Amino acid sequence: MRKKIFLGINALILLLLISSAVFGYIHFKQNNKYEKYLSHQLTNEVSTLSSATVLNDYLLEDVLSTEKITKSHLSAMKTNYVNTLEAGNKVLDLANIELNRMYDNNEHNIAYM
Repeated sequence: MRKKIFLGINALILLLLISSAVFGYIHFKQNNKYEKYLSHQLTNEVSTLSSATVLNDYLLEDVLSTEKITKSHLSAMKTNYVNTLEAGNKVLDLANIELNRMYDNNEHNIAYM
């Protein structure tokens, strides 16, 4: 009788260990996917930010060299400035998400250089 109870307890402990390992693995994979998703978003937003800035630089150089500004110049610059503003805000949002994640994981005491 004692042996059956001991085997039952061991089986329960083994089941709990296996369950926690599976749960831990699933959680780890989900975190990796989420980090890749955030990294991909950040890459896209930085790309938008830089391309809009470069395009506006070209437009401004054109205006300065011709000493004329057209409605199409203004329209393109406005679009690029809006894109710059939106991408910058999204980059800030992503930075806040990462900072909050670091704080929640008690990583806020780590010095990054």
